[in-house]
Amino acid sequence: MTLGLFWIRAAPGPVPPHAPEVETVSEADGTKKVYTRAEFGRLVFGKTKAEVSELLGPPDETEVAPWDRWTYIGRTHEKGFGVDKANLFFTDGKVSSVNYLQ
Repeated sequence: MTLGLFWIRAAPGPVPPHAPEVETVSEADGTKKVYTRAEFGRLVFGKTKAEVSELLGPPDETEVAPWDRWTYIGRTHEKGFGVDKANLFFTDGKVSSVNYLQ
C-alpha cells in the first residue's frame, strides 16, 4: 500500500479586510456590543463594579465566595474560538483579571 501526501498552493489573491473590533448582535431587548477579547479586557480592566455595569449592563452570573466574580455570556468573541463566556474577577472593588471560557 502506498500513501501519498498532496497539497495545492493557490495563487495569492486579495487580502480580506480585517474584521471590525466590535460587532453588534440584535437581541429582543435591543442591541448589544460583542467585543474581541483584547477590546473587552481594555474596556473593563481596573474598573469598579458600577463602571462595568454602566458600560455592559448587569452580569449574567455572579459569585461572591470564594472570589468576587461577574460573568458576561456572549459579549466576547475570538477568531477561531467563537463566542466566549467572560469572567471578571474583582480585587479591592476593581476588575483585577479576566478569563474567557468556551
